[in-house]
Amino acid sequence: MTTKADEHLFEYTRARFLIDEPKQMARRRIRCNIKELGRAAAKAVGATRCVNIERCPDGMYNKAYVLSMDNGMQVIGKVPNFNAGIPHYSSKLLKTPAPRVYTWNSRVDDVNTVGAEYIMMEKLSGVPLANIWWRLKPDVKLKIFMLVFKFQKRWTAVQFSQYGSLYYSKDIVTKFNSLLYIENGAPITNNRFAVGPAAGRDWHEEGRNSIQCYRGPFIVYGPDPLYEPTITKKPASLEYYIQSLGSLDWQSIQVAPLFEHNLDPSFLDYHGPDIGDSLDIPKLPDNFDSLQGEEKTLTLNRFMDKSVMVACRRLVQGKNPQQYNAIRFQSSIPGHILSLSRRIFELGEAHLGALLLDLRDEWHNHFPDKHAPPFPTNFSEKQVADLEADTKRADLSI
Repeated sequence: MTTKADEHLFEYTRARFLIDEPKQMARRRIRCNIKELGRAAAKAVGATRCVNIERCPDGMYNKAYVLSMDNGMQVIGKVPNFNAGIPHYSSKLLKTPAPRVYTWNSRVDDVNTVGAEYIMMEKLSGVPLANIWWRLKPDVKLKIFMLVFKFQKRWTAVQFSQYGSLYYSKDIVTKFNSLLYIENGAPITNNRFAVGPAAGRDWHEEGRNSIQCYRGPFIVYGPDPLYEPTITKKPASLEYYIQSLGSLDWQSIQVAPLFEHNLDPSFLDYHGPDIGDSLDIPKLPDNFDSLQGEEKTLTLNRFMDKSVMVACRRLVQGKNPQQYNAIRFQSSIPGHILSLSRRIFELGEAHLGALLLDLRDEWHNHFPDKHAPPFPTNFSEKQVADLEADTKRADLSI
């Protein structure tokens, strides 16, 4: 039973919305039987009862709670979370540190007294990287990156036969009741896991979850290496990456083409110009010694950030060329087109149209033998003028 005193546990409080706030808040309002959630957690870890429940900072869609037991244990509970296969597969078979999963329920039925999909996980010790990243020295930042890079290399080395999200086979109904993938050149079949419907945000945000459509698994894909299905967790926001003890927030990760993944860990927090292919060692400006105060500090910080980013890219280029090529593809016009086209209903058509014009202008550069087929789309002079005007207006609106 849920009481009025529990209502604050279900509301989204992390931010406000300038547009459609009631609708946005409703999408993030997640209700469940909080008392039953505590009972499920206690049962999962052998405690008698749950003595306290506190909210963690809001994610965009899930609610996370710290549940304290009468035996001193603390458990992380998340609702809704229907994809327990990802952390289990990643930790058991890809040797990636992830929180221990105590129990989960992927069905909302009469047996599930919580009233929502949920997962109970180990509460990791350690320090959230977001709290300390800004004051770490460059050599320490590189050590952290190298740790994550080892995991990324391991993830990108596994090639799947399908696109979608990973589940336990017993938790979903699919035509493909086993997991087929290639590791170290050898085909492997695993009956415990299966690729099922894609759970990524691209499939569910902005009303897409209400569309009746097939969400996978898919088996058709283009040429290697950039199109091969791989699992590469996005080491996304700083606050959810916990040093080297484990990685959190696996629920939206899916098996997808390599170029669709975020291959530059966001915790690098780099906001400077594109590094490009030269990977030259950054240099301080000639007038650095004459700079004063805040300007000098800002210049030094930018230099340090770029130095770390260049060092990381050099490591990726030398040790995992496949990952590096995918990163560079993401910065190309075709890469931007593929990325923007998935969010066209959110970001609009203007910039996508402008990118298509850019692709038309460089079309022959993508065919080394110079025997390029005609560009598949024709634009009239009026269409070009309209696209350019729309793009300028779109830029002003951002």
